[in-house]
This record gives sequence, C-alpha cells and structure tokens, in this order.
Amino acid sequence: MDVLSILVPIAVILSIPTYLWLKERGRRKHAEAALACLGPRPQAPAKASTFVPWLEDADDDAEPPPAAAQPAAAQLAHPVELPPQVPVAQITRPLLAEPLQDLATPAPATPQDAWVVDRSPPAGIYAVRQALDAATDDPYAFGVMWVKPKAGGDRALVYASLADGPTKVNFLLGTGEPEHGKNVLIDHMLIPLLQRATPNQLRVCVFDGTRADGALTRGLPHNWIEPLLIEADVALGMRAWRLERRRREALLDQYGVTKWERLPDHARPPMLLFVVNELTVLAKGMTAKAGRFEDWIDVELKAMRKCGMRAWLFTQNVSGMQTNWRDNCSMKLAGYQPVDRLAEPNTGLNAAEIRKAGALAPNELIERGMFTLIEKGSVITGRTSYLDDDERVAAFRALGPGSPRYVTTVVHELTQQLGEDDAPSSAAPPAPAPMMPAQNFADMPLDDQFSVIRGWSNQGLTGNEMLERMKPIQRQRGQAIIRDALGRQKALLLGVEEAA
Repeated sequence: MDVLSILVPIAVILSIPTYLWLKERGRRKHAEAALACLGPRPQAPAKASTFVPWLEDADDDAEPPPAAAQPAAAQLAHPVELPPQVPVAQITRPLLAEPLQDLATPAPATPQDAWVVDRSPPAGIYAVRQALDAATDDPYAFGVMWVKPKAGGDRALVYASLADGPTKVNFLLGTGEPEHGKNVLIDHMLIPLLQRATPNQLRVCVFDGTRADGALTRGLPHNWIEPLLIEADVALGMRAWRLERRRREALLDQYGVTKWERLPDHARPPMLLFVVNELTVLAKGMTAKAGRFEDWIDVELKAMRKCGMRAWLFTQNVSGMQTNWRDNCSMKLAGYQPVDRLAEPNTGLNAAEIRKAGALAPNELIERGMFTLIEKGSVITGRTSYLDDDERVAAFRALGPGSPRYVTTVVHELTQQLGEDDAPSSAAPPAPAPMMPAQNFADMPLDDQFSVIRGWSNQGLTGNEMLERMKPIQRQRGQAIIRDALGRQKALLLGVEEAA
C-alpha cells in the first residue's frame, strides 16, 4: 500500500481539531474586539458592599446611601441620565428624550446619541430598586439592564412596565445559552417588581424547569399558585392558566368593558404575571401531537393581553420553533449564542442589522449578564447587576410568608366557577397523599423516591415532615435524599439541615 494513501487521511483527521480551535479562537477575538471600545473588563464586585438594606430588619431611621452614589434611571426606549442638579428623591417620573436609533433612520449625528453596555454596573438588588424609585412611582415597573452613554457620563437603568403607558411590555421573550445569566436576569427584574407592588396589585405564577431557582419563589405572598417545577404540575398549571384567562374574559363581558384596566376597582383582579423559565417545560406539559404547544401559547398570548395577564418567556433559543407566537412578544432579550445565524430567530433581526443599530450581536455577548434588547425601534446592549445566591434567597424571604395555594386547588375552584366539561363541577379536589408506610419508601428505587419527595414538596410538607415519613431511613441519609431530589437551595428553604 502506498505510504501517501495512509498518511494523507491521518493528516486530514489530525487537522480537524486544529481547524476548530482556530475557528473558535477567531470568533472569540472578534467578540473581544467588539467589546474593546466599551472600556476595560470589570472586576467582580465586592459581595458585601451592595446588599439590600431593607431585606433585613433594619431600623426605619437608617440613613440611605449618599445621593452621589445613587444611579440614574432611564425610560425604556428613552434612556437618559438624571440631571445632577435635581435631587434624586424629587424625581417621580422618567424624563423623556428622543427615542433610540430606529433601524430605518440614519446613524446618530453625534456620539452623545449612542448608548452602550455598562460593563461594570452597580451590584445588588438595592441599586436596581433605588433607580426604579428615583425614576417612577409605577408599581408595575421593572428594571431590565444598565447602559451608559458612549461619549461618557452617568449610567442609566433601562426599565419597562407591565401596565399601560409608554413603557408597557405585555410579553417578553428571553433567550441565551446556559450559564450566561438568564436566571439572574429574571430575579433582577422580578425581585424589585415584587418589592414595589403589593399582592393586591400583582400576582405571579412561576414555571421553572431548573427547579432550584424556581423553588426560591416558594411561599411568596404574591404567588397566585406555588411554583410549578415538575411535569405533572406544569400540565395542571397550563390548564389553570387557560381557565383563569377565561374567567377574566367573563368578567370583561359581565361589566361591558374591553380591557382589564377599565374594570371597576372592586371587581378588578390583580395583574397576573407568568414567569416561564425554560419554554420546554411547557412543551413537555402538552400531551398531544408535536406542534400543539406553539398553537396553544399563540392563542393564549393573543387572548390574555386585555385580561391583565402578562408573560416572561425564557429559553435557550427558539430556533426551529414556529414564528407566529413570537410576534406577540414586543420585547426580546437575547443573551449569548455561539453563532451568528441564531440572532434572527431569537431577536427578529440578523446579526448585521443588530450591529448596524450600534448594539452587540448575540454571539458577541461573551461576558455573563450581557443582553441585547430589541423593543420596537430600539436596539441596545446592556448588562444586569451582579446578584449572588445569598442575596437572592434573602430578598425573596424578606417579601414575607404568604398563604400557599396549590395548583390542584386552583384548578378545582376555576372549573367549578366556569363549569368546564372536562372537569365536572361535582368533582372533589384531589385528596392529599396518604402517609406512606415507612418500609415502602425505603424499598423504592432512588428515582421513585425523588418523585415522591417532589410530590410532598408541592403539597407543602416541611423538611421535618418529609423525614418523618421516610422512617426508618436514618435522618442523615434522608437529608441527603431530599437535597438530591429538590436541590440544595430548596432543601435549605424547607429546613433540611446540612448533613454532618
């Protein structure tokens, strides 16, 4: 056999890893070059310097941070810095400016018109809450990300609102690769929103495929339903979603109005926000043929906007999904994606159009917490504040305990009110799971034990109640099983101590 016929295939095979390495290196250099004009890479913020002061039992007389340290705020699609001569405490509404550059208009005449990502934003929930308080008294406002003028100057918080007005966003679509900040982005928007709105003004319903992050919202006074973390509950949660939308439509018809805002005060239910962390959770909740999920979400989004119902939908990417339902999402937040071609399905714009507007394409967002926002004619890249796990846990706990309502109860109540054919009104609510004989649990395969524990969790059992049901399994082993089934953070919230 000719030596060349052996060496050539070997050389080709060996060259493939080198080609892939060079390609990845070139992509990283391109992304780093796009960030180079925005200043040096920021250092990780100090953890203790920005903890939310009102998350603890602080004195009412506690002094706020000095005014000079207070960040500016900006209106969605109109980000402007607050004038330094105006005390922040006197700002009760956003200042208006010309809209950000529209894709159909020429480039800004001056560099002052351009806003770029703030690569070293203030850390912690306190900074976001402070900027929102300075900018607006709208209880439905939520902070999205930080930007700064390209020519230099004070940073600004880009924010939006669930309520009617110039900053209204009914539905939001967030995308991005794992480990690039989607979970932090959700809490960055959600925690200050819940701090500023009362449960009578706003209720939330969390669907979370990551489970551990969604478990942090368990027991909140704002919860419409306790977080839905497993497939069986997700399917019921989707049914409750549809039933509640029909109930609200009946209210509009009863009072002869066309939108939630026009209902009389005594009859108007709270605004209801659905937070879906990973759309595939909803897709798995569908029991029929493939493709029904897109049809279901399209129908719901189109119908619920006038019913005082909003949705934040997050997923890794929507490439390959139908496009009809995406058009309902007026705001799109795109995180990191590995290649150019994923820009358009996730944002509605291709990478070249995003760059032309002065923002970074998704494959250039190589630093965690950076997102490009597309909303009407606005295209802008910003960054979220840094939030650590301890602060997120403390912030949710500080909202206070609520009265848990579980999805089975809510579905039963709604089906009775509406007389749904697929759930007769005479049907009784499901009975609680009976106390399981101890030897049954101990003899189960580990996967079955995990399923039972998740069911107990959704029924509201505490960690000690679960451990009691798991006997004769030793307490230390039981604690480990609960942590493996629910995740460490949720286990701690349930009072499960660390095993020695």
